[in-house]
Amino acid sequence: MRVFFLGGPSPFFASESKLLQTEVFLAPALISIIVPILNEAQGLLPFYEHLSSQESPWELILVDASATSSFPPSLQNLPQVTLLHSSLGRGKQMNVGGSASQGEILFFLHVDLRLPSKALQQIREAISHGYCGGGFFKKFTPSHFLLLVNQFFLNWIRTRLFRSMVGTNGIFCSRAVFQKMQGFREWPFLEDVDFSDRLKKQGLLKFFKTPILVSARKYQKEGVWKRTFKNIYILFLFRFLQKDPHSLVKYYASDPASSTLDSGIIS
Repeated sequence: MRVFFLGGPSPFFASESKLLQTEVFLAPALISIIVPILNEAQGLLPFYEHLSSQESPWELILVDASATSSFPPSLQNLPQVTLLHSSLGRGKQMNVGGSASQGEILFFLHVDLRLPSKALQQIREAISHGYCGGGFFKKFTPSHFLLLVNQFFLNWIRTRLFRSMVGTNGIFCSRAVFQKMQGFREWPFLEDVDFSDRLKKQGLLKFFKTPILVSARKYQKEGVWKRTFKNIYILFLFRFLQKDPHSLVKYYASDPASSTLDSGIIS
């Protein structure tokens, strides 16, 4: 980033004086990319390689809640990567990552998301222009007609109009705001919805229309209609009936007999 300080008489009167110009070079802000993982070892190296094309500086903090380590050896000695362990729960994992981070900006992602080519540059510019945080539109891949309809609603109604995000929007915020909010609620899920609701009370949010690519695998597995209406039903119970997230896990867990969530979130 270049900043120019201009001094002396107007440059239009060059005959009277010369333009005084000083250049100050400011290093781009460090972005801490925080990723909670659970049994996702095979996706970690492709995710890191994907991030390598993004503008530096950035650090990647992987917080694993698996019973056994999910970290491939190839990631364990990379200077940009920090590997941590945590008890189960995305909110807990992201708070652990946030506490260990060094960046001025925190960016919360999942390993199956793929970023636009200039995502980190856009985030830095947003924070430097006074936004407290924000996120991205999303695009499901592979696509499907019903997913396109769902995608339109999520991007233009939920995100753009109501300024509401979930984890697949790639939520980012300044470190100061994260600390002021005391991080995520350590709930079994819906911690991202709650974080988004609290974040928009902190100031202006920036939403980028260039989308993050989001895996549609859970929609494919359960069926687009079933998955969509399950998400709507859970959010209705949470927002309008104010049900406790702990009581809603049974509606969301991939295995109906289990109260433990997989790596999924409300999309």
